[in-house]
Amino acid sequence: MGSRRGGFPCAASGFEDLNWTWRQAGTLLHAGECSARAGDRPQAISDLREAHALFRRMGVSSGTERSRAALREIGSRPRQRDHRGGDLTPRQLEIATLAAQSMSDAQIAKELVISVRTVNTHIHQILSRLDLQSRTEIRSWLERPRTDPTGYPDLSTEERNAGPWSLSATAS
Repeated sequence: MGSRRGGFPCAASGFEDLNWTWRQAGTLLHAGECSARAGDRPQAISDLREAHALFRRMGVSSGTERSRAALREIGSRPRQRDHRGGDLTPRQLEIATLAAQSMSDAQIAKELVISVRTVNTHIHQILSRLDLQSRTEIRSWLERPRTDPTGYPDLSTEERNAGPWSLSATAS
């Protein structure tokens, strides 16, 4: 059954390496649909769930719904949301930023006018959600480059347009 999938696995992996999340998700969606038509239900479920998670993370409702519908057609459903390694809520990001500045729970609580217990709860949720062990790791997580919802790293519009796919890049 793997030969019926063609180059989908290689393409999805390549798009992941390039951080082209949109194309990776689309490729996985097509791979899952092809696997379902070929009768390879386990592979279809795996590809469609991964596509669904990527589309959902990017906020692409059409892709999210299409992958959800494809999963339903083969008698499955998307995975439950797993926040480990995911994004933080605005309040958690605010608390993580203050914690990364070496502020104590009491100092954060005073700054945000909330209880120390609430700060402590948020710190534990942040560590769990990001699969981290310490406030130092929170600081490192905050300092790493971010990827925007389109799957591009933090680049200016000019930098995004100057990639190898850009006609203007070859004109010079």
